[in-house]
Amino acid sequence: MKNILLTLCLLFPFLSISCVPSQEEKAQALIRTQLNQMLPNIGSYEVIEFGEFEPAKICFQETIEAYSLLSELQSISDDMALEVEMAKSSHDHAIAEKHFKTIKELDAKFKTISDSINRRATEFHYDTTMVSMFHKFRYYDDKKRHHQIVPMTFYFNKDITKIKGIKYLYNDDSGPQIYSEIP
Repeated sequence: MKNILLTLCLLFPFLSISCVPSQEEKAQALIRTQLNQMLPNIGSYEVIEFGEFEPAKICFQETIEAYSLLSELQSISDDMALEVEMAKSSHDHAIAEKHFKTIKELDAKFKTISDSINRRATEFHYDTTMVSMFHKFRYYDDKKRHHQIVPMTFYFNKDITKIKGIKYLYNDDSGPQIYSEIP
């Protein structure tokens, strides 16, 4: 009896350690909890792949703020091209001058936003203690009436107790990967 008790006392620390979830299991559970809140049809969720932990690497150009500013730059550029064409095709000098004035205003706005992007990129710093894990899954999208395959990267605090952000394909595969913080 004494030997059995001694054996159990020696084995208890090893048995209790084996019951503690690994970092990967904790991360996967957090991912599933987050997806449960995000996906419209969680019942159809299927795991395709879980990646390995990696140190987090995020640049300003991958943020929603940068994507919005870059989209605004593209819109201004398109407007400028249209104004140039309209100025070229105008036979009235006064109308052409109005187009050139608009082009100058758009150019000033373009430069301001461009400078803002450069300044924000220089000032941008992310939490370097974060770790990330890639996850690819599929679910049935009721609106599109077919399965969607979704690749995402999840960013965790260093203790793997909270998801701090997600990087996902913007605009259903047609856009870049965008990092978004989770409050």
